[in-house]
Amino acid sequence: MPLPMALGVVVMLLAGAVQMLLVDRVLAIVGFTIFPLLFIANAIFQRRMSARVTRAQQLRAEVAEVAHGASTGRSW
Repeated sequence: MPLPMALGVVVMLLAGAVQMLLVDRVLAIVGFTIFPLLFIANAIFQRRMSARVTRAQQLRAEVAEVAHGASTGRSW
């Protein structure tokens, strides 16, 4: 991610966090608790599913190759 874009994301996150604290501190604390938990759950899910997704994409490519060969009359 380019530096200006990354800096913009950080500034928006900080501004959002300040606004949440100003509007409702309890709700902000709930949000600040849930967000890291969701981040961790997503990271765990990605690690567990990475190999399975790669395998599924390989199988899909094989099917596409066979279908393409059948439609063009070529065999690979």
